[in-house]
Amino acid sequence: MATDRVAGRGAGLALDERAALTAGADLGHAAAVPRLGIPAVRLTDGPNGARGAHLEPSGPTAACLPCGSALRATWSPDVVAAVGGVIGAEARAQGARGVLATTVNKHRSPPAGRNFDEGLRVIDSLQMTAKHRVATPANWKQGEDVILTGAVTDDEAKKLFPQGWKAIKPYLRFVRPSAR
Repeated sequence: MATDRVAGRGAGLALDERAALTAGADLGHAAAVPRLGIPAVRLTDGPNGARGAHLEPSGPTAACLPCGSALRATWSPDVVAAVGGVIGAEARAQGARGVLATTVNKHRSPPAGRNFDEGLRVIDSLQMTAKHRVATPANWKQGEDVILTGAVTDDEAKKLFPQGWKAIKPYLRFVRPSAR
């Protein structure tokens, strides 16, 4: 399973490689560790839309979305899911494979670094998305339901997951990863 591969790679990281993964290679990329097969991952930041790698006014535009505090104040999971879909679509359109906090409220340490364990979870999630066409929700743990990506049509999902899935909304479908 993807989690086992990530855990194995994480155990093989030297201290300087672990530090590089938490700090990143540059403003828009997570560091690569080629000797362990860990690729550099392009990321984007918000805080209220997928900004992309270019910060100057001539860079790509992004929707101006409500901040996390405003979204929480709606008490509406549907609104939050819809905004998450927009941020994810914008990130993909800009070639990013991950969205940094504060857009997704990812844990940060006081000096603004990323939590190492969460970084490994993100890598695991990216691998699962690439291989199985599913995404992991925030705070996901192995064995819990995953989300069918929006790129998977219902017809494709029937072939990939013949046991079915739970559709909360047409764009939010959960399935057991072990079912595949």
